[in-house]
Amino acid sequence: MQWLNHHASSPVLRDTDDFTQIRSVIEHIDPDILAFQEVGSIEAIAMILPATQYDFLLSSRVSHPRYTFSNTNQFTGFAIRKNIRYRELPDFTKINLNKKGLRYGKNLKIWWQDQQIHLLNIHLKAGCKQSKRSKACRQLKKQLKLLSLWLKTRIENNHSYILLGDFNYPLYTSLNNKKEKQHNHWFFKQLGIPTTALKQHKTSFSCQIKIHHKKSRLITYTQPIDHVISDKINISKLETYQYTNKEMSSNQLSDHCPLYFSIP
Repeated sequence: MQWLNHHASSPVLRDTDDFTQIRSVIEHIDPDILAFQEVGSIEAIAMILPATQYDFLLSSRVSHPRYTFSNTNQFTGFAIRKNIRYRELPDFTKINLNKKGLRYGKNLKIWWQDQQIHLLNIHLKAGCKQSKRSKACRQLKKQLKLLSLWLKTRIENNHSYILLGDFNYPLYTSLNNKKEKQHNHWFFKQLGIPTTALKQHKTSFSCQIKIHHKKSRLITYTQPIDHVISDKINISKLETYQYTNKEMSSNQLSDHCPLYFSIP
């Protein structure tokens, strides 16, 4: 969710029609749990989901001025349907790396049917491209090494888990070429888990969005950076919501296509 704020200082300005259209998209998906990564406040998420039906959980980073900005911020969090049993766990703060602009991981445990599942919603460092020696890649590597500790704890305690969110790094389930294999190998080597934990998209990935930098234009992403990782949870229908031309024509939506899935 791109810079979802409810005040005029947001770098992405939205009017009532924009929020109405975003709300329509979310209503179409009808999530039991929504994991978001770029929301500025509880008030903002309440503009697209009814507070009468959902509980809203925002990263505790919102309460730490040292790691927030005076005008706009991006926080991770969850919206959880009220009939779902859950326990809010301490944020995974280490992946912030004690840096002002990096986000906490939002940590949660849910009771789903006959199983307990640990959910960790993350928004990782952007900008890691080709050179793994770049500053962005060095920071991302540190984050992944810390996440490997969280994963190790889950595995050693036989916990079911889902790690999900905006990884800001392309990962592939098709592995059609050497570059894709190298991307996956480097990433999962840091996490310390097999690449098979990456969940498969139902169809080949494509996401068309409208961006507003100086002038509006449509672009299509073919490399997924939003991912779902789990070793034991069976996930079905992992799909990307495709915005229609009508939805994008006059509205400022997100710069990510919503990713959604089901747990049978």
